[in-house]
Amino acid sequence: MGDTKRLQSNNRLSIMAMETIFDNIKEYQNNTEELVKALEDVGIEDYEQFQIAKNDLQANVPRSIQNDLQNYYAGHEDRVWEKYVAKGSKQAYEEYLEKHPTGKYYDEAKRHIEQFNNKEKIEKWEADWQRVDKDDLDALQKFVDECADNEHRKDAMEIIDDLRSGKNSVDVLMEKLSDLKNDKSILDLEEEIYKKILDFIITPTGLRLFNKALAKDNNIISDGVAKKLKEKAYFSFNGIDYDFVRQLDKNTESTRLPESGELKNITMESCTEVYFWGIPSSGKTCALGALLSCANSAVVCDNMDMNNHCQGYGYMRRLSDLFRRNSIGVLPGGTATSATFEMGFTLVVKEGKKRIEYPLTFVDLAGELIRCMYKKDAGENMSDDERSALQTMTNVMSSRRGGNRKMHFFVVEYGAENRRYEGLPQDVYLDAAVKYIRDTNIFKKDTDAISILITKADKANVSEEGLQEVLSSYILDKYKGFYNSLRDICQQNEINGGRVEVLPFSLGKVCFQKYCKFDDEAAQNVIKFILSHAYGKRTGRFFSVLDIFRK
Repeated sequence: MGDTKRLQSNNRLSIMAMETIFDNIKEYQNNTEELVKALEDVGIEDYEQFQIAKNDLQANVPRSIQNDLQNYYAGHEDRVWEKYVAKGSKQAYEEYLEKHPTGKYYDEAKRHIEQFNNKEKIEKWEADWQRVDKDDLDALQKFVDECADNEHRKDAMEIIDDLRSGKNSVDVLMEKLSDLKNDKSILDLEEEIYKKILDFIITPTGLRLFNKALAKDNNIISDGVAKKLKEKAYFSFNGIDYDFVRQLDKNTESTRLPESGELKNITMESCTEVYFWGIPSSGKTCALGALLSCANSAVVCDNMDMNNHCQGYGYMRRLSDLFRRNSIGVLPGGTATSATFEMGFTLVVKEGKKRIEYPLTFVDLAGELIRCMYKKDAGENMSDDERSALQTMTNVMSSRRGGNRKMHFFVVEYGAENRRYEGLPQDVYLDAAVKYIRDTNIFKKDTDAISILITKADKANVSEEGLQEVLSSYILDKYKGFYNSLRDICQQNEINGGRVEVLPFSLGKVCFQKYCKFDDEAAQNVIKFILSHAYGKRTGRFFSVLDIFRK
């Protein structure tokens, strides 16, 4: 009877219950499933166990019942296994092994248990690693000594190397490169930068540190320096999209943007004039290129009809062909700081049978104009040309030609608050621009929206859900006076409900300061924002009459 005891289930049913089943076995004739259920209740789960119990109890079981059970159990193990799989837990697979030590799914159950064990091990590794202070050399060394099998042990050893060689060694290199850029006596800047980097990466930890820094920020070197590293030092560029690395083998040149003639008035009438303000290197030209490329791709609208009579027609044509979504393009070369361009076009949007035309004029204001506004505010000497350019642009923005409405975007680069232009940071120029706007009242009567467009917003490194809050906080932290002054203008002149919109903007992934894998999501959002505030004309016989009447 000792063998029978080992067949009992985990709830320890008595041997008497098993004997009762066998004493009444004939009652289960033609009811195999009920018999199987009764046997399971006492711990018998397959035909082999049934035979052992029958023999131990010396029970008389009709041959027909034995045949029915044998046939049932032939597929029973598969059904039993499916129940354990459905539970999907480590405990379930361990229970299967305990009850079916010779089952056909033994190896698979072992494999599942091993997967659970590996997962638990990895979770423990991760938890142990998260508890380590990455800036504490002793804590890192203790982790290395005590966690020999942890997959993060190699990471800890690399950080230890970084700490012992000086955490800021890459920062020191970047400072040296910055000094080279400011050295006017250097004839071949890219060659000198390449030599400095080469000296750094041949040190014991230099290659790894520089690779990590470059993978984190793909734009710490130019394409020219990258080409030298690839061709002369056989640098592998680990962590950088290979599509960008391939571009280094191509002789791609930046688009040459044309010079501008003087802008004295806006060509188009009954349109919305959209002005883009920004100091040199704010990312204004690239942002305009992205917006025009997006508009020209017929993603947001159905058609873009460019006005070839406007002063900046050639400039507009080149900018509108800069980028194609999800493709790598080349960033444009810089524009002259004194160049202002007028770009007139009409965007057509079809809504079912309706067709709406949005006549727009984008105006790329010369970066030099903001500098002139600062000089006027500071009482510094201005040349006759500077005075003339500022006055001409003021006249253009003050004009109410054709009843045109206006919108204004102030382009601010994220993270560039400490960059200096002619010795002064960005906020000084922006504050002076707002003061000039207040003094001249150029936003007073016909402005529908004032916005701050933050370029390179992806550098904030936050999720899309939290980006707006982060950028708004950034503006209030770094440009509070500028923002408050714009808001006051909006409130005093009833512009956009007294609000200043802060809009995130990014081109997509930029690499080697030259190549861009264009993501047009941000550009689409800005175009939609412009259309939501712009004058739209429904065309067709009925709607044209309404538009004439409205005028």
